[in-house]
Amino acid sequence: GQYDGKGKPLPEYHAKISGFDERISVMDFFWKPKRITIRGSDEQGYPFLVKGGEDFFLDQRIEQLFDVIFFFLSQDATCSQRNMQLKTYQVIPMTTRLGLIKWLFFFCTLKEFLKNSMSEEEDINY
Repeated sequence: GQYDGKGKPLPEYHAKISGFDERISVMDFFWKPKRITIRGSDEQGYPFLVKGGEDFFLDQRIEQLFDVIFFFLSQDATCSQRNMQLKTYQVIPMTTRLGLIKWLFFFCTLKEFLKNSMSEEEDINY
């Protein structure tokens, strides 16, 4: 989960799992995903969503594809001038039907972004 493919891995600098936070939040969604915090050897907490019912290997590949697309878009002058950015999230498949998703703070979904960008008329017709 700490390799990004942009450089040589340096495992001696990677945080190791030292434990889990006692608090678990159950989200109010269909699959009842759980928010957990993994404690690292660097004394940091790493929040994740534990979720089931999807193909997490596919989700991981899609996020990696988004990273590549956004890398190439960032090289485009027009996109750079407009400071266009999109944050992807880390997906760690545990099995084909269970995975960890890195918890993101201060984000909105694409649907929320588009809805907030609509005029009043567009929102009514949506």
